[in-house]
Amino acid sequence: MLKTKSFLIKVAVLGFCFLFKISVHASPSLLSPQVSKPFSNDPNFCDFNLEYTYFDLCYSNLHRQSLWAQHILTREQIKGPQGRTNNFRSDPRVSNPVNQNDFKGSGFDRGHLVPAADMKLNQTSMSETFFMTNMSPQNPNFNSGIWNALEGYIRNEVSSLGPAVIITAPVLLKTETYPMIRSQVTVPSEYYKIAYFYESDIIKAFLIPNQPSNGKKYSAFQISVDEIENLTGLDFFSDLEDQIESALESGL
Repeated sequence: MLKTKSFLIKVAVLGFCFLFKISVHASPSLLSPQVSKPFSNDPNFCDFNLEYTYFDLCYSNLHRQSLWAQHILTREQIKGPQGRTNNFRSDPRVSNPVNQNDFKGSGFDRGHLVPAADMKLNQTSMSETFFMTNMSPQNPNFNSGIWNALEGYIRNEVSSLGPAVIITAPVLLKTETYPMIRSQVTVPSEYYKIAYFYESDIIKAFLIPNQPSNGKKYSAFQISVDEIENLTGLDFFSDLEDQIESALESGL
């Protein structure tokens, strides 16, 4: 969960002008995906939340990676002056942490969940995205191809539609068996990204296989939030009024 004090500061900085907008962003449970019944006993769900300065992660000891990441993306973050730090490193808050070299020779990239290019505001925001807790094994062609294009698309949409709550995650289901790299980090079969442009009341969601796209565009993988909820057992934006949540999440 986001810390209340820092969260309210973010709200003030963003300058929300409607009470509805403020109430949405003052509620940490809205931002954090909630586990839905009957998934509440699923061991795949996170062991603990990691709070960074500008984003949160839900970390799983079982998969040795985060099961979802969430951040608020603004124009200021996109246009910030900070360049890439590339300081991949273990997070000392995690027991048995993944090392920066654990992906070496695996055939997979250290793929960001919270993109470095979303965190150009300052050195802290950029550097924190290079903790290995923010990395997931991604097919190199997927990472540099369709996934990179989707990340750029979301940033462009923020530039035109305004700030967004972004949730990014690998798909790791308890009913499936997944391969692992040598360091016992699970290799996801798919990733999803949800962007809620709250000033425009628009939600966009994508579910993309962790493999080369073979020329397909990210737009071919746009789905509803409801479909991701049904797949993962998570409930997104649960503090919205039911009628509003249903309307937003059921459409493309």
